[in-house]
Amino acid sequence: MGAAAWAHALGVHENDVPGVLFGLVRALRGIDEQVIKVRSLVHSGPDPDLDTALLVMERATHEATAQVEDAHREVVRHA
Repeated sequence: MGAAAWAHALGVHENDVPGVLFGLVRALRGIDEQVIKVRSLVHSGPDPDLDTALLVMERATHEATAQVEDAHREVVRHA
C-alpha cells in the first residue's frame, strides 16, 4: 500500500504518513513489550488457558508491529 492509500486510510496528508506510521510502530512496540511482561508474569501460573491466550496475543502484536514496520519502510523508501 502506497503513501496515498495510507494517507486516505489514516485521514492525514500524504507528507505526514511516514511520521504517523512511525508513531504507530512505536505504539505497537510498547504494546508488544507490555504483553510480553504480562505473559512472563502468568506463564508459570495455574491457568494454562490464560498463558495460551497471552501467547496468541503476543504473536498477533508482534505480527502487527512487523507489518506496520514494513509499511513504514516502503513509504519512506518511495518518498
